[in-house]
Order: sequence, then C-alpha cells, then structure tokens
Amino acid sequence: MHSPEIDAIADVAPHTLLGDINGDGLVDGLDLGLLLAAWSTEDPLADIDGNGNVGVSDLLILIDNWGPC
Repeated sequence: MHSPEIDAIADVAPHTLLGDINGDGLVDGLDLGLLLAAWSTEDPLADIDGNGNVGVSDLLILIDNWGPC
C-alpha cells in the first residue's frame, strides 16, 4: 500500500492583533501612547482602520482588542 504524498509550502503571515501598534503581542498602554502621538496624522502604523487618518475609530478598535494576543 502506498502512502499519500503531500508536497506543499504555505506562506502564512503571522497573526497580528489590531491595535498592537508596536508588535509586541499585546495591546496596551504603549500602543495607546503611540496612537495618541499619531492622532490626526496619516501614520499607517497607527491608522488601524486604514481610512487614512488616525482618530476615534482607531482608538475604539485598540480599546476593543486590549490585552494579550
């Protein structure tokens, strides 16, 4: 009997948590500080919702994801 052969490579992006601006696996006060420092700018790292402006909706997403990844 032959065993099935599987030949595949998966290119999977690491799981990221919306609001984890500094990439440390947590959404916490450090991320909040970065978001507030970028307030009313077009900073792509802090623009969590991707609308081109750092503002209230980004803050709400950050708060909603508060805590560890």
